[in-house]
Amino acid sequence: MATAEGGWDASEPEPAVAAARLLGLPAGARPQRQQCPVVVFFGVENDARSRLAAALLAYRAHGRMEAVSMSRVLVEPSPVVVAVMAELGIDLRSRASRLARDELLAVAGVLVVMGLGSLSLPPGATVFDDWCIDDPTGKDAAAVRYIRDALDRRVGRLLQRLGVPTR
Repeated sequence: MATAEGGWDASEPEPAVAAARLLGLPAGARPQRQQCPVVVFFGVENDARSRLAAALLAYRAHGRMEAVSMSRVLVEPSPVVVAVMAELGIDLRSRASRLARDELLAVAGVLVVMGLGSLSLPPGATVFDDWCIDDPTGKDAAAVRYIRDALDRRVGRLLQRLGVPTR
């Protein structure tokens, strides 16, 4: 946590170390924007769309990028959403979202916001876009497929712009 003087409180882990823990990286690892860019999908309302987008990016990027879903509110994906993602071979239940944390924003090389609100950006993060897409929560399979496919197209364009080969 930052101190009032703008320095880092020594009793707290520095942001990169805390972010590494939150990302599930090995002890001592420090996420670096330039090594394996971290794309944070930030769901302002909840993590439903951001979890789908992060799962799609991870699937398409073959481990060349780190994808994180983050939100102020975490929701359980409905069985319909899980089934629709399974049609692509993606196990959404294995993709956990994270509660919004400054440490994750601090390592975001690219930040994609789902519903731009009053969000202050970390230094060095690039907001790729505000993806205005319907929330899949409570929708039927056809509507969820439409949302999934719309997110998949945007993920594909994002990876293309970042020069990352995809499936």
